[in-house]
Amino acid sequence: MPDYSAEELYQIFEKNAKEFDYTISKDIEIPLKAYLENKVANKDKHFGNARFVRNLFEKTIERQANRLSKEVDLTGEKLSEICFIDIPHVNNNVYE
Repeated sequence: MPDYSAEELYQIFEKNAKEFDYTISKDIEIPLKAYLENKVANKDKHFGNARFVRNLFEKTIERQANRLSKEVDLTGEKLSEICFIDIPHVNNNVYE
């Protein structure tokens, strides 16, 4: 089976978010797609494709929970929104 493209990986990330009732802030799309393009272009033989995105999504939700644990005024909107700062590596421009 051929590897997914960066666009398809982004769609998988979006699908995961929707499946778990998360929304994605508008400032994520461009940097996340650039990050995924870089990962696809520089993948090694161990690159997990959809597994990579699923792991990225899980780490993102972890970071979101840690960020929100410090907030006092939590709303349903805040609890369901994934922000740029929540995505590991992408918000630091780090392409591991």
